[in-house]
Amino acid sequence: MRVAVVGYGAIAARHIDIMEEMLGRGRLDLLVCRERDVPLRPEHGWARMTTDFGDVLDFAPRFAVVASPATKHAGQAARLAEIGAHMLIEKPLSASLDGIAELIDTAEARGLTVLVAYNMSYLKTLNHLMEQVRSGAVGRVISVMAEVGQYLPRWRPHIDYRASVSASSALGGGVLLELSHEVEYADRLLGGTRAVFCRSARSGDLDIDVEDSADILMEGAGGSTAMIHLDMLQRTPTRSCRVFGTDGAAELDLIQGTGSIRSSCDGGSPRTFSGALEAPGCAYRDQMAHFLACVRGESEPLVGLRRGMRVVELVEAARRSAEKGERVLV
Repeated sequence: MRVAVVGYGAIAARHIDIMEEMLGRGRLDLLVCRERDVPLRPEHGWARMTTDFGDVLDFAPRFAVVASPATKHAGQAARLAEIGAHMLIEKPLSASLDGIAELIDTAEARGLTVLVAYNMSYLKTLNHLMEQVRSGAVGRVISVMAEVGQYLPRWRPHIDYRASVSASSALGGGVLLELSHEVEYADRLLGGTRAVFCRSARSGDLDIDVEDSADILMEGAGGSTAMIHLDMLQRTPTRSCRVFGTDGAAELDLIQGTGSIRSSCDGGSPRTFSGALEAPGCAYRDQMAHFLACVRGESEPLVGLRRGMRVVELVEAARRSAEKGERVLV
């Protein structure tokens, strides 16, 4: 099976490991494309490598993993769509809306599977919370509060954070794009977003040219709201979500993998749930399994192109709001 991986950072290497585990090295004819002529890791020495994206197109893979900087996603994905390759595109779908509509047109016309890799969509604890909220366990959603913070120099300890994609506006960095998981799932919890207000900042604590913190207020189509805090500054990592409804509340610690739901239907007694015993990287493996099932026609993408585009629209609205200091309709 011909497979291409575009980009060769930590996340691309993880995808290669998972594909080898799931499909077997003997079934993979793998071409890795990266911009700089840096050798493959010893454990990936069985794969081929190029620095010319044109070689990927000539290779004509059945599917490709696009894990390059976000500023390159739409352009590379459009060219892959033209040759009929199914794709798993790392989140965010792109650093801007430029070219996304054309990509969607081509992919849909060719009947291609394209999955945007919001791997948190495969966390069992988050999915359980989503299912409980959808089932009405907390009543009508009034508000959502989500927070994520982690010190950027510790995200990828093996590299200088200043050289990372996350630190560079030219490569699509900054918390609004890098931590857009929260924007994606908060929009789902709200049942859609009609307006965004945002304050973002560059604290000066980090040597970067992008925002390192942001606070977003999202107004749901049904009158509910979501408050989201994102930062690259907290030395003690945190990632949490709380949902308040007319009949109860739910909360989730996404680092510990634990949560609870209190519902008036249960007399207000908390029901706890946990995914803490999930193996590390389980969400990434579940994501790849889902993608392969979609390629085989057995499932539909959880976060497809149009959903990925919507997240980019919300991030761009947040950016405009932060620049203008005003609420932006979406």
